[in-house]
Order: sequence, then C-alpha cells, then structure tokens
Amino acid sequence: MSKVPKVAVPLPATVGRAMPETGAIAPTGSDGSRGDHLRRIDGVSLADTASVGGKAANLGELISAGFRVPEGFVITAAAYLAAMDTAGVRRDLTDAFADLDASDPDALAAASASLTGLVAGADLPDALAADIEGAYSALGGGPVAVRSSATSEDAPGTSFAGMHRTITDVEGIDDLLGAVRSCWASLWGERGLAYRAHHGLTEEPAIAVVVQRMLDPEAAGVMFTTDPSGASGDGSGDGGVLVIESSWGPGEVVVAGEVEPDTYLVRRGGPALAELRVGAKQVALVRTPGGGRTGEPVPPERAGQLSLGVDDVVDLAGMGLAVEAHYGSPQDIEWALEDGELWLVQSRPITTLGDAGAGADNGDQGVSATPGTPGTPGTPGAPPVVRGLGASPGVASGRVRILHDAH
Repeated sequence: MSKVPKVAVPLPATVGRAMPETGAIAPTGSDGSRGDHLRRIDGVSLADTASVGGKAANLGELISAGFRVPEGFVITAAAYLAAMDTAGVRRDLTDAFADLDASDPDALAAASASLTGLVAGADLPDALAADIEGAYSALGGGPVAVRSSATSEDAPGTSFAGMHRTITDVEGIDDLLGAVRSCWASLWGERGLAYRAHHGLTEEPAIAVVVQRMLDPEAAGVMFTTDPSGASGDGSGDGGVLVIESSWGPGEVVVAGEVEPDTYLVRRGGPALAELRVGAKQVALVRTPGGGRTGEPVPPERAGQLSLGVDDVVDLAGMGLAVEAHYGSPQDIEWALEDGELWLVQSRPITTLGDAGAGADNGDQGVSATPGTPGTPGTPGAPPVVRGLGASPGVASGRVRILHDAH
C-alpha cells in the first residue's frame, strides 16, 4: 500500500431527501402511513422494525438523522401476510416451516422449492397493487431498486445479508409487482430457512419490501467503521481504522466480491486518510437499453485510476463516524457517489467482531504465527511482515464437515 499525506476536513453536511409531496402516498396519519400496508421510508425508524424490517427501518433512521438516502416507500410485512391470507397459502407456509428439518439438505431443498413456488404464484390483492402503483408514480416512475427487508434482518447477532432478493433497475408497474413477489418468495430460500433454524428463529417468517429511486452512481462500495479483521487478522477489529472499498459503477460488484476494489484505510483522527491500495476493478455494471444491468470490462487505463478522490474518502469516513455515533456501535455501510453527492443505501451492525470488539487501536503491528520477542515480527512496534488484502482472515476450530455437494 502507498502512503499518502494525511488530510483532515470537517464532517460533511448531510441532507435527507424525501419523496415529493405532490402525489406522494396519501397518509392516514401524521407518520406518513397509508393503513398498515404502505409507508414512506422517511416516515419510519428503528421503532418500526417489526413492521417494515431491518433494512427499511435503518434507511428511515438514517434519513431522520440527516443523511442522504434515495427516496422511496416500503411495502410492510403486514401487507405480505395479508396477501398470503388472501391467496389462501399462509397456513400452508406456517405449517411447513414448523415441521421443517433444516439438518436434512434434501428435505430442506424440497421444502424451499415448494414454499417459494406457493409465494411466487400468489397474486397481489387489487387494493395493494393499486396502492403500489400510486406510490411508484409519486416517485416519478423510472427505474427503482426493489429490496427485501425481513423483520428479523440485521437484528443484533444476526445478519440475513445476501439471503433475500434485491432486484435493481426495475421499471414499469408490471415488473415492479413481479419483483415484489420475487422478494416475498426469497423469504423461503434454502439459505434463509437454514439460517433461521441455526439461530433458533422460530416465529412466523415475514418480510417487507423497500422500493427506492435507482441511483446511477459513478462509484460505489462498502465501508466498515471498524476494520472487522483488525491488524492482527483475528476478527476482533481495529477500532482506530475505517475501511472503505470502492469500485466504478454500482456497488453490487464490491458486495458480491466480483472485483478487487480500491481499498482505503482512514484513521479516526481528522478523519484522515492513512493508506490506500489501487484495486484491479476489472468489471463495472452498466445499464442496458432494455432495462437491467450487465457487467462490462473496465479499460485498463480506467481500472488503474482511483475510483474515489481523497476529499470524497474523507467526507465518506466522516459520514461513517456520524452513523456509528448515531447507532452507538460499529457499522457495515453501503454507499454510492452520484453526480458528486455521496448517498447511503444501507447501514447495519457489524456482526462478525470477536469478543475483543471495536475500540482497540491495534496500529500497524505485524502478523506472526507465534508470539515474538521485542523487535521481532509479530511484536507491537515491529515492522509489518506483510501488507495487502486478506482473502479470508482469522483462525477457527471445530468439527470438520465434508462437502459432498457444492449446492
């Protein structure tokens, strides 16, 4: 990694942006709700997690705290349950979930296929479909992101990241309604079912769906307000450092690990950029004329350029520190840069920190397999042994399990 001069700037001014008042969801209360089936995301908060799910609740919380979040609305968990009741499949779903043996891979796969089929085939009630169409029109139509928000998602000690559907660049009411059904059906995917069983989540699964204006970012990625691996690589975290990963275009390629992103380490003091590493950034997502996105190779000269400038990195770190202060715990944040403005599109607690937790600044100590003596690698204050991006840092022990089927 190359050393760069430290740069300190004030925390950035952040602005919440709400749905247009003209034609917005007609509220039945001061909180911006229409019944209990549709809510504006600028009218929800963490107190509403049980009805709008963790993702939507966090988005609303960010807006209320003054951060830029793309405008949108949420189709609540109550709307999902009502739709399953209307379709006559809710009892079948709950009975199958209660009897599920998640330790049997074949039974789990069969049950998941059956349950997702039931949900995907359920029509939306006419009134709900009309409400969604009205809310979509209030956003101005155009492309939207349709994102699952499970009611137990991002709770302390759990993370359903990547287990439920997110569908981007959805345009038109018919495709939007189909995307909502797909998000509902993803509640019953194999990974989610197994995860719920493993964590003892026995309540009836329910899911909300967030619909947001689609950003078209020039760069995007993730930010951890504490380095989850820590300088020691033991998973206990390094509370003195923020980690920002960035690539060209939408951030899905970073979240999914499809590119080697640019990596920035930012010290809290300032905040100030401490180190950076230019990633290969081989692929970027671009919009296609018929809708949706496709991956295209990034020209070598562009791949070798930093996707974020120093000022944007420091501003983004300032946002991260402010978000962490608001929630009171280290955060895993997804962000995007569009037309020179930084937007936050998700924030959730980091659930992979060890007992040592955040707050201990491990500095730049090296890594060694065994404890060293003063002045040897692995001893605090000694020169680092190696620098770079760890593919899978940490040490683990436990029962060996043989993988017979990659599925």
